[in-house]
Amino acid sequence: MANWKTISLGEYFDFSSGLSKSADQFGSGYPFLSFKEVFRNYFVPESLVSLVNTTKKEREKCSVRKGDIFLTRTSETNDELGMSCVALKDYPNATFNGFTKRLRPKFKGIVDPIFIGFYLRSSQFRAQISAYSNLSTRASLNNDILERLKLNIPPIDEQLKIGRILMNYTNLIENNNQRIQLLEEMAAEIYKEWFVRFRFPGYESATFVDQEGKEVPHGTDGALPLGWEIQRVKDFGKIVTGKTPSKKDDSNFNGDIPFIKTPDMKQGMFLSTTEETLSKKGANSQSSQYIPKHSIVVSCIGTVGKVGISTKLSQTNQQINSVILKRKMMLEYLYYTLIRMKPMIESYSATGATMANLSKSKFENLKAVKPNQEVIEKFHEVANPMFLEIKILQQKNETLQQTRDLLLPRLISGKLSVENLTLSTLEAASTVSS
Repeated sequence: MANWKTISLGEYFDFSSGLSKSADQFGSGYPFLSFKEVFRNYFVPESLVSLVNTTKKEREKCSVRKGDIFLTRTSETNDELGMSCVALKDYPNATFNGFTKRLRPKFKGIVDPIFIGFYLRSSQFRAQISAYSNLSTRASLNNDILERLKLNIPPIDEQLKIGRILMNYTNLIENNNQRIQLLEEMAAEIYKEWFVRFRFPGYESATFVDQEGKEVPHGTDGALPLGWEIQRVKDFGKIVTGKTPSKKDDSNFNGDIPFIKTPDMKQGMFLSTTEETLSKKGANSQSSQYIPKHSIVVSCIGTVGKVGISTKLSQTNQQINSVILKRKMMLEYLYYTLIRMKPMIESYSATGATMANLSKSKFENLKAVKPNQEVIEKFHEVANPMFLEIKILQQKNETLQQTRDLLLPRLISGKLSVENLTLSTLEAASTVSS
């Protein structure tokens, strides 16, 4: 670390505020970097999906260029404050959100955007943000605070190497995410073709009947193939509503039993990691709450209608209802059926209260189509390999992210030297205690 130096943001970056626009200005116009995009991404997304009407003067003042750093400047919580996102290219005619600050380098060749992107997300820099934030009313960062924030950086050639090493992991994760998205879209499209449009294998020779059992042409509204039934969710398996063990006893937590809550469901189709875990003691204190792997979990309080699949013996909190399937081959079909039922779940859980709440009795009595066994078996044969591949890719991403997150503080702090470091040595290096 002999050649590393400490710099302040005020010495090396100019600060600018973004645009605050009324809701009627969005939906058309020019690209706009939103607060959520800054908060959720290390780097500005390849394409900006939000559009806003802006003037030429606003686009010049609030431009988005390669090397620009964007920080969330205000938030309700420390967790969202000072989250960074770095532009790796120019975004013509784009502007950025008023609740963020743009930091534009004053000098060329001093800082590498990729290195900075990872550095600002490191625990070292995040600790500075927490120390300076003021939570008396609303967490915020002003220019005076930003000017005092410090970066401890190596020479530019080391920055470049550190950035590329960490970016390799990020690129692998992104490639896997793209494959996951493609597989999910393929499986979902097959589901729609078979069970929404009713063009399943052999549909041409199938008999369709209306609600009174009268034969009708294929495509008639409300008609189902003969032998298919309308059943309730509880007919597909046992319904378990989660519960939280007593928080007065710390020994109920921090064990090996995953404790699934709604925020954990953002990770994707398969729920293999949870922010909180239960001890065996805590889980056994409510043993009727166990759900086996390949149970389908559905959020039914607060943010309702999120659907995921458990990957091991788990429990959930009270905001989630789970379906323990009677027949494993129903997994793929019921997963997409429950996803498509989200509008129904939302309408049934609307009570006029501040938080949506779909009770166990309402959830288990939701109606769903049950195809005949032959079609379910065929769909399972087609969709199950896709689900297995998605699960494998998610697990690979977890390993890649864990490795990157272990390497990040060691590389950013200089504890792990990049001199003579090759990518083939990184896996072993990431397991060495810092």
